[in-house]
Amino acid sequence: MSNAAITIEGFISNELKVRDVTNHRIVDVTIPVTPQKKVDGKWEDSGDTVWYKASFWDELGDAVLQTVNKGTLVTVSGIPRLDLYLKQGDAAGSIAIDFPTIAVVVRKGKRGGASQQPTEEPWAAQEPAGDTWSTPSSYDDSHTPF
Repeated sequence: MSNAAITIEGFISNELKVRDVTNHRIVDVTIPVTPQKKVDGKWEDSGDTVWYKASFWDELGDAVLQTVNKGTLVTVSGIPRLDLYLKQGDAAGSIAIDFPTIAVVVRKGKRGGASQQPTEEPWAAQEPAGDTWSTPSSYDDSHTPF
């Protein structure tokens, strides 16, 4: 028996989707990844966007809901599975990540601050308005296939 594992890094593209299936709470996370290359010192897209979807069940899903949201930079690891479907009559696909794990990526921003805000936790101290951490994420991709 063999398994292939994958790890991707990207921004969560839309609001988290919560669904209930046979007494289980499932939280779906969608992450688009577009290959890029550096041209004349600037990053440019160099291929088609690949859409990844990971589903987190029950307590893990609840933890994901409390930790991440649209625009959060994350890494997701797990076993890839190709999902094919028709979109407006054309063949399309995405990659589902089975048995996923998720982690928030924290990076220093270009202007000396963090690149994203942490989610508000009941035990976290509130930062003053105007602080880098209080600035909401700006990632918006309205072209998600899900």
